[in-house]
Amino acid sequence: GPQAAYLLLQMLFQQKEYSKLLLMREKLSDLLVSDPLLSYYTGKSLYQTNNPDQAIFFLMQFLEHPNIDVAYEKSAAITLISCAKITKNWSLLEEKLEYLVQFFSQDTQTLDLILMYTQLCKQENKKKKMAQYLKQALEIAPSHPQKETLIYEQALCSIHEQKLEEGI
Repeated sequence: GPQAAYLLLQMLFQQKEYSKLLLMREKLSDLLVSDPLLSYYTGKSLYQTNNPDQAIFFLMQFLEHPNIDVAYEKSAAITLISCAKITKNWSLLEEKLEYLVQFFSQDTQTLDLILMYTQLCKQENKKKKMAQYLKQALEIAPSHPQKETLIYEQALCSIHEQKLEEGI
């Protein structure tokens, strides 16, 4: 019973049958035992079916478990950043960015997500945050191919914040 239910959900997830997974999870809820991966599968499935608000709950629940697989941990954090971007939950986005920087700083996806957030900050006119994350990006990748552009953007943010000497 419980093992078969778990394996069915795992198989549906692997086959990218996200809607079916969510439906079967509900139908089989009496058989399912607590397993962190079920929270992960549910959260990712909710994200894939355009339910980022609900996905956040399950992915956060997944990340609270100790001893989870690093690949799933990173994937959950990245998906949470996407959910936060969609829902405009800037504090969650920043929290998970910091999480990635702390545990996956040398990963190119981490740098890409930081740069994506700096562009969001630019669009939202959050120059101080933009400068902060540009600085972080340059610390992570001091020889970034667009280093000069990042420094220039950081200088513009400083000037906008009336920090002229820093900008210069």
